[in-house]
Amino acid sequence: MGDGRSIRDECQWLRRDRTPLRHARCTTRRLPGATRNASGTVTYSVYDNASCTGTPLRTEGTKTVTNATVPDSDADTFSAPGTYDWQASYSGDTYDFPSTSDCGSEVLTVDP
Repeated sequence: MGDGRSIRDECQWLRRDRTPLRHARCTTRRLPGATRNASGTVTYSVYDNASCTGTPLRTEGTKTVTNATVPDSDADTFSAPGTYDWQASYSGDTYDFPSTSDCGSEVLTVDP
């Protein structure tokens, strides 16, 4: 059985020259401790607080996990200045416990 360790995500922030707009997409490359045939879903959420609590500002997709492979989040554009914390949550399955990435591990800051 998978041990439920926190999943790891990696986000890409793409900035166009001379504009505060940021384009973002996250990937979850692995589910540490999961079985190699892990299934379920991963939901990518964006929060406006460093504790990732309350209702997410946005949900960047719920993706189906197949054989422990997790698809990327939806891509999005952030035009409002602020700090955005991304979090990935894995639903778990019969053999693997649910897990969530650490809040603050992927932070996007959009300058005014």
